Amino acid sequence: MLDWGQTYQSLELLNYAKEISKALGELDLETLSQLIDQFPELRNTLLNQF
Repeated sequence: MLDWGQTYQSLELLNYAKEISKALGELDLETLSQLIDQFPELRNTLLNQF
């Protein structure tokens, strides 16, 4: 059985996952491109993966 802390953490993780999925749903390619350009290390890492 979950105690209060575990239940609270589970709910917070679920809320965080919902926020992430909502944010990802709002991203379009133009926004994503602009975001990636702001982080050259991330861009290079992504490019090296493919």
